[in-house]
Amino acid sequence: MNETKRIILCAVSTMGSINVDQLKRFLFDPKIIEPLDIAWPLAELRQEGFLNQTIGETGIQYEITQKGEEALRQEPLIQAKSGQISQNALEYQALFAKERDYPAQYTEQANAIIPVFLSIRKRDKVLFKISVIVHDVETAEKIKRHWMQNAQKAYSQTWECIAEGAPLPLFD
Repeated sequence: MNETKRIILCAVSTMGSINVDQLKRFLFDPKIIEPLDIAWPLAELRQEGFLNQTIGETGIQYEITQKGEEALRQEPLIQAKSGQISQNALEYQALFAKERDYPAQYTEQANAIIPVFLSIRKRDKVLFKISVIVHDVETAEKIKRHWMQNAQKAYSQTWECIAEGAPLPLFD
């Protein structure tokens, strides 16, 4: 098994259930590996029985199988890469958990209209949900990237505009 596949297996093993976007950020942002198309290695790892693919709340997610764990034990990563993955895992797990409360996604459509769907969740309850229409992927990406840090402000200001002074609802 090549090093890229072992790194992906180690990352999925360490992070638990993870989608492709999260996996790319976890591997590429801290430069664990250089950016590359991971679709092919993921497909091969699934085909070889090292990863399972499931559908979860963040879309298609990957989980390591018992066979994948055994393969990692037989062909471990070099210590530096393994340590880097372990060192970054807690930070990214916390970030991904927080992002689950502020989902933002978009869908490209053939007619150059791109709806961006934004929500605020608290556990399993949706507190706020809006969609905006944009005409280019760059704007959709910008909105998606800034949603989590600005979601509460958007919610408060929207509530203020439409509820005419009524207090924000409390959700437990």
